[in-house]
Amino acid sequence: MRNHRTRSRFPDTGCVDPKTGVLLAVMTESIYQFVMDRLQQSKGQWPKVAKASGVPKRTLEKIARREIVDPGVSHIEALADYFRTQQHERHLGCSTLHAHTRNE
Repeated sequence: MRNHRTRSRFPDTGCVDPKTGVLLAVMTESIYQFVMDRLQQSKGQWPKVAKASGVPKRTLEKIARREIVDPGVSHIEALADYFRTQQHERHLGCSTLHAHTRNE
């Protein structure tokens, strides 16, 4: 079984995430910490995050509040995928907007 708390899903040097195409800055945080940080940043949007990620809302709330000491890898990975997708979409939106304003 994989341990999402100690393994790093992100590279130690900057590169493009092959799944999302997002340029990753130099990161060494674990997938668990990535998800926990994003959950805190998205507080108030948890019902939306739960629905979009496929993680039950109550489970997401317990993970975010650290009521679940060792959440399942499948839930953490589903949340990480959701947050990476959101990050990628924001990145594309900024690029599209920037390209549009340059062409004016």
